Amino acid sequence: MNKRVGALLVSLLLVVPSVTNASSTSVIIAPPTPDVHKGNPEKSSKPQGINTPNDVIVGPIFDGYDHNKFIEVDKFRQIAIFDHDNRLNPKPYTMKVSVSKSESQGSEWSGNVQFTGSIKAGILADIEASVGAEYKDSRSRNEAVGVEGSFEVSPKKRGFIGFWYRGQTSKGVLKTYTYYTANPTKRTYKETPINATVYESDFVNVHSDAWEK
Repeated sequence: MNKRVGALLVSLLLVVPSVTNASSTSVIIAPPTPDVHKGNPEKSSKPQGINTPNDVIVGPIFDGYDHNKFIEVDKFRQIAIFDHDNRLNPKPYTMKVSVSKSESQGSEWSGNVQFTGSIKAGILADIEASVGAEYKDSRSRNEAVGVEGSFEVSPKKRGFIGFWYRGQTSKGVLKTYTYYTANPTKRTYKETPINATVYESDFVNVHSDAWEK
């Protein structure tokens, strides 16, 4: 099987053009993806000497996040794959496609901690304070509409154009604390290395690839 990567032009348009030659070019839209949590949150054991039945643990509660670095993930969440069958054509064919529909895509969180909504919000806020740019934990439905690309498919080949949302993986240390209702002023602090793959807020960052076989 031969695979040839071709030059691919990608842009985000305000006006959504239709897919060229839709009758001979098919598309598969990636299904929606929820947030993914990886890791094994540690369960706090009850301290000795506390026997009151109404004494419960509270937390973990966000206390800060030290962002160390970003790693860009080109193919983080798939948007769509376009397919043109040129195997019966003795001439090359130029695919010209545009995304007209996309589903919501979530983020990914990795570390031995319970990633509650407030902890995620705190991490995103501290990333913004650290790097001076806003990030979010999801791409909404149809956020990729208008992304387009082109690719010349060789004679007697089948051509493909794929689009993915780029993600930014933040590596850092999450600071949290817990306490028991019997003694709320006594806090137990913890630092946990985590990874959080999220999205840039100010623009739709899309990676594309084209190939044939």
